[in-house]
Amino acid sequence: FEAPPRPLAKMIMSSSPPVAAAAPAEHGGHGGGTSRRKRKRRHGGGRGGASKDTPGSWNKTDEIERHDGDDPTHQVLDCISSLNVDFDGFADRYPDFREAWNDLKKHRRGEAAAKPSSSSASSFSTHVDTAFQLALTRAILRRNFDLSLPSMPEGYLCPPVPNRLNYVLWLNTLLEQSGDERYFEQQPPALLTPSASAAHRRIGIDIGCGASCIYPLLLTTNRFNPDASSESVNNGWTFFATDIDERSLQAATINVKGNGVADRIQLSLVPKSRRQMSAERGDTDSDSMNNTALSKRTPGPVMTAVEAYSQAVGSKKNGLNDETTRNGPGTFDFCMTNPPFYATEVEATVDRKGDGRSRTDMNVGEGVYPGGELGFVRDMIADSVEVTDSVTWYTSMLSKKSSLVELERELRGHFGRGGVRTATFVQGKTTRWGIAWTQRQVAPRSPAARVCGGLQGFDVEIPTANRSSCSALDEVVSRVVAYCQWMVESKKLEVQCTVKRKEDAIVEVSINEQRDSGVGAASSGGIICAFLIDICIKEVEASEMKVDNKDAEKTLVRLTLQSYCHSSLGMATIETFRSGMESEIKRSNRRWRRMLARTEGA
Repeated sequence: FEAPPRPLAKMIMSSSPPVAAAAPAEHGGHGGGTSRRKRKRRHGGGRGGASKDTPGSWNKTDEIERHDGDDPTHQVLDCISSLNVDFDGFADRYPDFREAWNDLKKHRRGEAAAKPSSSSASSFSTHVDTAFQLALTRAILRRNFDLSLPSMPEGYLCPPVPNRLNYVLWLNTLLEQSGDERYFEQQPPALLTPSASAAHRRIGIDIGCGASCIYPLLLTTNRFNPDASSESVNNGWTFFATDIDERSLQAATINVKGNGVADRIQLSLVPKSRRQMSAERGDTDSDSMNNTALSKRTPGPVMTAVEAYSQAVGSKKNGLNDETTRNGPGTFDFCMTNPPFYATEVEATVDRKGDGRSRTDMNVGEGVYPGGELGFVRDMIADSVEVTDSVTWYTSMLSKKSSLVELERELRGHFGRGGVRTATFVQGKTTRWGIAWTQRQVAPRSPAARVCGGLQGFDVEIPTANRSSCSALDEVVSRVVAYCQWMVESKKLEVQCTVKRKEDAIVEVSINEQRDSGVGAASSGGIICAFLIDICIKEVEASEMKVDNKDAEKTLVRLTLQSYCHSSLGMATIETFRSGMESEIKRSNRRWRRMLARTEGA
């Protein structure tokens, strides 16, 4: 929990939100975030806060959601300015927050008087305790989402709202984008695309919902269910939420019922994974402790949840409405999780370096997993190979950028671009990351595979005089085909070139590569499209040209490129292909000037 600006009495979310609103940084708050001043410059200024009058009111333009440069598969989110976080207002409205805040300020003043020279005495975050974290979380949820947390047992993780909100905003965007009929080769059986009978319908698994059950509660609010107040049936999100801790599920049940969404959130106690049980027995040398993600293994977190759901449906113990099982047992749009960050209990309980503060309250199941978050997500990846038809998107939050880099490298080698999505979640000085992958085959022209930067098109002038009987359009098409052949001969690129003609011409240039086998349904081994470029060629109408006497003797032909990449090989090939294309087609480079000089000399 970062230090708010002085005075404390004026911490209201406005165009430049105070860092205090970032909420407690759990598990030691791994660094990686940029300063608020740098973020404000990068975002192009501040954002207005949410309405102070209506609980749960939102201004969608306040949600900072943007892609990272030219990569449509990575998104950066910073939702902080869209939240109403007014400490004075909270104190007026909610007695429990007022009491916790007054206790925090009293303790801070007392330590400052006792240790006037201590640097920690002036640090707000040093004095934040569990009581204040819980009071702040409850206040933010009540004020912004009209949610309550009637049960939060001591010693269990209290979720920071901005952190969790960033994750669910990204998940919502991911499902909307992949619901585009162009995204996958075949649309998943689950309803990714809203229909008249089931608008905005989403079905998901929350792995390790915890005592708060925060993700399902957020996603079942009106913010993510715009038609929830209408008479249409079943137009919201539904969840199957699991946990290995019985007390967590007892508290989660109270929270779900307290918010009136028990018909949309089903809770289930599941057994620990084999990796967890082996670690408890001390079997560190067994195969179950192997960190290899893609090895076939006994059920991990995802398989355990899917099997528990199938059993609940089979025994009719499923508490969700009948529409949830319309696609058969265990068919989900997504699964999501905030995995245990630490690999050992010692790592989870040792005091933080620097200020020596204790770690955030959590039980062992919430904070510890063999191999840490890497081990947990790798078990999810192994599960995704076995349950390919059950879940469309597998997603996870990550606490360390090193984990993101390592997992992304492993996944992109098997699932390709568009099949792996990433995100950066910014809240105050704390940064988290998100990663998602799918076993479904991404379409060659998927929006997620589109290459936005680089050469996008150019015009070619074809002189009317001394031209052969073919049209200017045919002349340019022949040049493009010749260029592809030249790339095969000179650059050793095994590109394939196909010409499609109607009124205009489209030249399709592609290259395939061998993908590793045994990875899942999305790849199934064999050949995949590494990259694809659609080159649309058409003559420019005379009305679009600035014609003078000289230009009247020329025909202008316009080439528009749409590039799609599915692998690192594909991206490298696209760059090579496009780098010399314009000068070759225009015949303006040194090679063509020399050939022209030799022709004229002859």
